[in-house]
Amino acid sequence: MTEKRPPRDWKATNDRLRDMGDLTVLIDPAVLLVGRGHGRGRAYPEAVIQLAAVVRAYFHFPLRQIEGKLREMLTTMDQNKDLAPDFSTLCRRLVLTPLPALPHSSAGPGHGVVVIIDSTGVRVSEARGWHQDRGYAKDHRRVKYLKLHLGIDALTGELCAYDITKSYGKGTGDSAVAPNLVREAEQWARDSGRHFVGGIGDGAYDSGELYSACAELDARWLAPIPDNAVRGRHPDRNRHLTGVKRLGEEYHDRMGYHERSTIEATNGALKRTLSLSSRSRSFEGQATEIAWQLWVYAQHLVRTPRAELRLTG
Repeated sequence: MTEKRPPRDWKATNDRLRDMGDLTVLIDPAVLLVGRGHGRGRAYPEAVIQLAAVVRAYFHFPLRQIEGKLREMLTTMDQNKDLAPDFSTLCRRLVLTPLPALPHSSAGPGHGVVVIIDSTGVRVSEARGWHQDRGYAKDHRRVKYLKLHLGIDALTGELCAYDITKSYGKGTGDSAVAPNLVREAEQWARDSGRHFVGGIGDGAYDSGELYSACAELDARWLAPIPDNAVRGRHPDRNRHLTGVKRLGEEYHDRMGYHERSTIEATNGALKRTLSLSSRSRSFEGQATEIAWQLWVYAQHLVRTPRAELRLTG
């Protein structure tokens, strides 16, 4: 069981959302000259490409407009605007640029981490044209989506794991992706000086593999069990099944399953504040663009910690 979250500081929330639009960038001229020689072609440092990725995540600009934004920054700093990478270079380099790690937890060491996992759809096609609404437009010309698999910390609401897959096909199901999310969340907890307690998911995550993955990390997993469920998948699942038969929905309340609603609010906040989408045509480009948007969101996320959640049956 958990106590109610303390009242939200709405002034701090308002300031955080406002400051997301206050973007001032100063580039060290020495960085712009790294790797540039007198030979044929141009070399651009990794920091400049990462800056372009952040600009795209903030403003959802096409590549040519990102180039123009970088040139404007250089002009403001009285630097040669030709030092900005062109849109063709950005198209090649943005996909290859490694993403920075998610920020560490804001909660102090010693607190347990309970990861809440869910997935949502992200639109990745460009705006529909008149030809896409006609009868001869096939599936490859219609709006498509990717699946964004998220794991958040129940204590702070911070992102601790994520994965991006196609919306269909082998290996894209919720229960197939979740074990890796659990392991990423455990690593994030260790890097933040905290310990991993377990995870919570909806009915799609009632998987024996998930229970085993958590047991390997000395943690617990909790997901609703179907009415016609049978024993045998995992001892922890058998214990949950016994509790549900004895107490019904009260068992889930005692275990803290209602905290899963937190990730629904996170999904809504992501789509409202960032308008999660991608203009890229390849899956690699789409996944990279969405991942940078997640990183920007995680950098600005400030939550009021609540009482610690313990998964004890």
